[in-house]
Amino acid sequence: MIRHIASPRLFSFVFCALTATGALLPEAGAASPVRVTDVRVERVTGAPDAVAVILSHEGELSPERLRIFFDTDGPQKGEPSTGGDLMMEGPSFYAYPAGAQGWAWARTGAPVFQATPGKLACIVSAPALAKPFSFFVEVTAPDWSTAQRWPATGMTAVNPARLSVMAPAAAATAADIGPLLAARAASLSALLNGGPDLRAWTPLPGGAGFEAMGTRLQAAGWPATARVQATLFDAAGSKTATLAPARAWRRGDDFAWAGETLGVAWVLVVDTPRAGEVRLTGWLRDDKARCLRIEAGLALPLAGKTWTDDITESRVIAAREPVYGHFAGGRYGPDARQSLYPFAVVEDAGRAFVLETDPAEPRVFTLAADAKFFRAGYDLALSPETKKFPGQATFRCSFYTVERGDEGGFRAALAEFYRRYPDYAERRVPHSGLWMPFSDISKLPGAEDFGFSFFEKVGERGADVDYAKKNGILTLMYTEPWLYWLPFDEGEERTPARAAEKMRRLAALGSGWTRDLAASGLAGATRDAKGEILMKFMDLPWNRGARMEVNTDPDLAPASPDGLNRAAAEWRQISAWLEDPRVDGIYLDSMDAIVQPDHAPAALHATDHPATWTRAGLAPVIAPNVPQYEFTAALGALLRSRGKYLMANFPLVDAPFINRWIDIPGEETDWWSGGQYNSPARARLDYRRALSGRKPFGFLQSTDFRTFAGEPLRRYFETCLLYGFQPSFFSHNAADDPYWHDAKLLERDRPLFRTFIPLVRRVADAGWQPVREARLANPGAATPANQPRLEQFGRSSDGLWHLTLQNPADTRLATALLLPAGLGRTAWLDPQTGLGGWIDGGERLPVALEPQATLVLDLISPERLEDERVFLRGWRSGGDEAATALRALESLARERAAGIRADIAPAGPVIAGEPSAWTLAIRNESSTTLDLRPAGAASGSQSVPLAPGATREVRLTLPAPAGEAAAAARTITWNIVRADGAEASFSRPVLVRSVPPVEATGPGPRLLVREAKAAVPVRLQNHAADTRECLLEWRIAGSSAGPGERRRVSLAAGASETVTLPLPRPSATNANAGAVTLAMKVSSGGRVWWEDECRVVFLDARASLSGGDGVQVTADSTFGGYTTRPLNDGVTDSGALAWNEAAWASGDSPDEHWVRFAFPQPVAVREVVIHWHSEGGVTYTGRSGTVLGEVATGQELVIANWQSKPGERSTRVSFPRQMFKTIRVVQNPGQGASARPGIMWVSEIEVN
Repeated sequence: MIRHIASPRLFSFVFCALTATGALLPEAGAASPVRVTDVRVERVTGAPDAVAVILSHEGELSPERLRIFFDTDGPQKGEPSTGGDLMMEGPSFYAYPAGAQGWAWARTGAPVFQATPGKLACIVSAPALAKPFSFFVEVTAPDWSTAQRWPATGMTAVNPARLSVMAPAAAATAADIGPLLAARAASLSALLNGGPDLRAWTPLPGGAGFEAMGTRLQAAGWPATARVQATLFDAAGSKTATLAPARAWRRGDDFAWAGETLGVAWVLVVDTPRAGEVRLTGWLRDDKARCLRIEAGLALPLAGKTWTDDITESRVIAAREPVYGHFAGGRYGPDARQSLYPFAVVEDAGRAFVLETDPAEPRVFTLAADAKFFRAGYDLALSPETKKFPGQATFRCSFYTVERGDEGGFRAALAEFYRRYPDYAERRVPHSGLWMPFSDISKLPGAEDFGFSFFEKVGERGADVDYAKKNGILTLMYTEPWLYWLPFDEGEERTPARAAEKMRRLAALGSGWTRDLAASGLAGATRDAKGEILMKFMDLPWNRGARMEVNTDPDLAPASPDGLNRAAAEWRQISAWLEDPRVDGIYLDSMDAIVQPDHAPAALHATDHPATWTRAGLAPVIAPNVPQYEFTAALGALLRSRGKYLMANFPLVDAPFINRWIDIPGEETDWWSGGQYNSPARARLDYRRALSGRKPFGFLQSTDFRTFAGEPLRRYFETCLLYGFQPSFFSHNAADDPYWHDAKLLERDRPLFRTFIPLVRRVADAGWQPVREARLANPGAATPANQPRLEQFGRSSDGLWHLTLQNPADTRLATALLLPAGLGRTAWLDPQTGLGGWIDGGERLPVALEPQATLVLDLISPERLEDERVFLRGWRSGGDEAATALRALESLARERAAGIRADIAPAGPVIAGEPSAWTLAIRNESSTTLDLRPAGAASGSQSVPLAPGATREVRLTLPAPAGEAAAAARTITWNIVRADGAEASFSRPVLVRSVPPVEATGPGPRLLVREAKAAVPVRLQNHAADTRECLLEWRIAGSSAGPGERRRVSLAAGASETVTLPLPRPSATNANAGAVTLAMKVSSGGRVWWEDECRVVFLDARASLSGGDGVQVTADSTFGGYTTRPLNDGVTDSGALAWNEAAWASGDSPDEHWVRFAFPQPVAVREVVIHWHSEGGVTYTGRSGTVLGEVATGQELVIANWQSKPGERSTRVSFPRQMFKTIRVVQNPGQGASARPGIMWVSEIEVN
């Protein structure tokens, strides 16, 4: 089964439970006394089998404390103690089965409640209630005993034919959505409805081509050969044509052109809104529906220049490469992809060319380059149904240049992007900190240890919100505007028709939030090309029933005169929440969960932005992120105007537009899937950091917290420290048993929180900087994945700033930091170890990092030393880090006052249980000669004279600390004697994690083997300064075949060696055939230093072009928890693998799904084999689709169509051999396996 649905939330379950039956009503057990004063029964208009039991009452009456028994066939039948055949109990309606005994009710449905002051109407329906019946009512006490009965004895008889008709429910008070509408900015398409106004422009006699802009481009810093260029692609006819102006206008240095291409009228306007910027605005029009791609940009020679994907990756542009871009999979346009970033960068020596799409105009767009064309592409649909701009579409992009600098063009462009659009970068909230979902923080023991700043809140606000307010924690009220969860009863028919009937009934008879959800769902639920509501039926912890995506465009028309749209429904409750001064803002959930293109005419009528199209449908649709943007941008602007905040889950999923309006971005994630540490790829983390700027981005782990512990958990904290991300936790399945409710887990991990969270919050509050002032002297490894990563928080001009450095490699890193030349005397301090010193601008600061380790350095001007003291005094670290760092800082201050500069460093690895060698370098910065008297010097403790300006280095030997702690404190002490005989003592404590003399690194918890014999690698590293002998032992765990094998290894000082342990594939008759657990142990000097186990899984692998080096795999979408890695790992029989290692699954939607393989060089292809995923005895075979290939010109051609046989394990598609740059395998819309038609579920794709 699919293991994970995008963004499941605990509060969704709570929310549905509270609202499925009507308005949010008082909780059971409310303090005020309850008494029913009258009961009457009325008929319901349009529902002949429905009756309303209307209770007048005093106090707060909750449906949860009500039972109503109905006798429809005489007291001799039905439940024995009451005679009831039907019963309403709280939010459920039951029938008593024929022949049942005792209290054995069967749930058949749910009532609808209408609550008004002093009255509660309970509406139930059953065919038997259309005939005479009797009933009585019970109000129960908190212990479920009967507190009141109506009537006191017997039953009340009812003849439905004589009942009066219940008055219609009071219409919901119209939601005043005016403030939300007023907060919106006008869209480009609305402003240009009818075309750009060129009346004040001067027509150019005879027209002018795009080359007329050449001089203006050159003045803006572009090469003299740069020219405006644009092409138009018509999807229906598969035709591409170049735009050729028929008319031209000029206004100062600005130009405009107009013409008609492929039957589409167009206008392009080029102006200069800022110095050095060239902005291109496009307008297209046709009276007929059209599906188009417009590509517009600058034609100029780019071969040999450098395309930059992001802050890490870059590529040299080759003359024959068809396209360079940084794309995510998508659903729209001819190649179903979209750019991740809102700008693209090409480096040219000391400058960088920048292309930017307008971030205020959400579009399906690509930013790309080849050797001759730097362009923006937009997939636009024209439709007469877009009422605000009928038959029209617009786009806007800008070109400018920036100085490349030492940091590279992308970082420089990102800094310029922040200056242009500060909403992407500014931190508005008072402080960074952890994200708490739902749980009452006040009930956590020692809650202050966890550093919460954001409380995601659902339900009634009480003491939990009071605690948050008192402790400076922001309360963000939860909502999920784009989804509608419609509960179904067990056994109830699950069909779209039944769901629509339920929605109409709830919209007509329900009240409060239930009515609003149903009414807005009827108005805005996403619809397919036939006009049917797209819905999925699923059983989840928070809802058993239908799930629908909902359009949140504030202008969407209601489904009925007294109805409303979802934006109005949301604003009604949001505006009520904001009246509570304890509420600091709003939390938007599941921003990634809407994926369906909307064909609804109402969506086209309401939109402020152009429609787009899919290759499968070739019809105008609204991409769901467009109405999502319209609602979020308006809400974000309105909250900011009121001093409130907006938090969101998944605002950065393959589109850059929405995060501009989010103050607290974050996302749920799982870095411990399948029992392995799987952090997101560096490019994905870079993306989140880059487009969040200085905002507090937080992660919320949803994983198996019982096993997510030790070193993997520490790596999670350290990676978040590197980026300034906030590391938090939720639950194992994003719904039940929250981490924060498990006292044992809290105590196990509390030391990590106490150590890391104050550091993470501090660097995040200082603010991430795209352009770093410090640089690595020698980055080392050539591949970006293994290069050390350096990030900066705060600026040197602040006087207190921070650097984080991570070593992602499996070997020790020794490097140096180069500090900016203009920096004055500065103290540096590693708060985790106490290592520190003084340094001047332009000097090199040596640093060393163990494999996979991360450090943070505080850089402090003399004027900010007191601020550093304040932090360290308030830091309640999980170990001795705070006390050690504070003592080191005090020593640094005393050393500066004494006129000396001391640098301390280990002279190599610090080995556990052994004396360690250190270097102490003292520089005399005073005007008199000093005597240095170090303790523990190799040559004794005699004096070492230091003349003014001189530096002396001595080697010290420190004894091993007592105990087995990996990071025990060591202290370096020395005395300084002045010429007058005055003596001063100095002492620096340091906490350095020790390493074993011989360190072993195994293959990890699991090793996948495709060969007949495994070669299990164990890397041995001798950290000692002399030769060491070690014994490596291994055996199959649980085996009775003796003690296993052993090998003695001699390692010279500092040497390393990788030993491969041979392990043959188990025989087919072996009970462990296919996988064995290998137990390994390394000992040295009579002590065991390492023990580990590895599950070795033997796989039947296949060779394929898709698995070659450098092949990039992308997909239109990926189901939560899965990745594309299994698609080309060569493994087709993946029964021994974890679920997310065994296969890839697309998102669940009725659209086409696809996988694309991009090869480093064109390859000859003659066959594609799709291996379908099997699980639980079911093979999820896709039913039909196509295979497409991209040829050298960049054009993608249909190679073959495929159709599978039901249940077949693999589908083979053969065709004439041809050279292709990419291969894309497409599953047609809704053509997944019959059990999951909206999913493409594949274990491997061979390209042969």
